[in-house]
Amino acid sequence: MYDTMTIDLPLWAAARRSDPPTSKAAGRNARQFIGDHERQILNALAEGPGTKDELAARCGLSEQMVIRRIARLRRIGEVVGTGETRRTPSGGKAEVWRKA
Repeated sequence: MYDTMTIDLPLWAAARRSDPPTSKAAGRNARQFIGDHERQILNALAEGPGTKDELAARCGLSEQMVIRRIARLRRIGEVVGTGETRRTPSGGKAEVWRKA
């Protein structure tokens, strides 16, 4: 075990100054993936409303990715819930989404 009070914080700060180019590149790549995924979901919704499961199947993303992207798309007003729910393959209920 180490004493956290002995960590020299300026060393940590100096280490962070040395890697921003890679961190910034990773951030750009992540934003590109997010934009691509959101476009795929919006294209899938152009075919009609769907649940997270249905959208995942239409656009080839995982359900978890669809859930994350739908949350953001909802916040920025690109998609809205229809107020309808449908049964999922596992027997649960899922909200149906459509383009705003």
